[in-house]
Amino acid sequence: MFGKRTDEQISDALLTTYAAWDDYVSAIWASFFVDSGLSQNGVILEIAPGASPKIAYALEKIDFRGDIYLIEPYQDALKAISKKYQTILPQAKLHPLPCVLIDSLNHLPRELDCVISHHPLDDMIMAMDDDPQIFEQLFSWVNQDKLEIHPKFAARWQQLHANPDKISQIENEITRQWVLFVEQIQPKLLMMSQYPSLVLETETMCSLNKQAQLLLQRLKQYFHKQLIADRHVQDLLNHNKNYNFDLIGNEVLNAKNWLIYNRNSSSPGA
Repeated sequence: MFGKRTDEQISDALLTTYAAWDDYVSAIWASFFVDSGLSQNGVILEIAPGASPKIAYALEKIDFRGDIYLIEPYQDALKAISKKYQTILPQAKLHPLPCVLIDSLNHLPRELDCVISHHPLDDMIMAMDDDPQIFEQLFSWVNQDKLEIHPKFAARWQQLHANPDKISQIENEITRQWVLFVEQIQPKLLMMSQYPSLVLETETMCSLNKQAQLLLQRLKQYFHKQLIADRHVQDLLNHNKNYNFDLIGNEVLNAKNWLIYNRNSSSPGA
């Protein structure tokens, strides 16, 4: 098990509320920002935040006051997360963009200090569809403060899971878009996480967790020449308490579930 072992047990709040979980995960992200030397006055992009302010809280911890671009195709979520950013980081300049990843290229500055995406791939697998109503159908529950999955979300995954060819097609397209995006934007840093979500660890949804993790490994292979080595990522993750809790110690704090890319790195990566 990775992370710092203590006698302290995981709290009910950490297991059942987004607020406590956001606080825990934001501290991990802040440690990566500090380690990478992210400028407090830089230009960053967060991709697919939903309504979760984890990255906003992480940026608050480093007193960030630069420019923040947000790409979030679901407009209700974009409105919600924009309000949270404005409250948490009033000194920063916010640029919300209601579009999908590949459509954002013409709206972004050509010099980004950091592209950040927390746990995006499960949602991208679910929403990679031509139907403009898909976001409302899948993510209308994002503002709730309960760790539970909406029935429509679960039903959508069961439909996809029954069609491996469709999943393969979706994952190929997601990979193509990420690779093209990074090639076009050339960010100094790219940081992404994709550990198993506790809310998806049910019998009917856990296969989505596994599919998203495999997709992260695929992206790490594409970007391996610029990746910070997993051993260094692991050293940073090991400073966080694991509460002797399996999901945290074996997954959240496991470097295999994090992609940390530095454009100027010559590391062989993992």
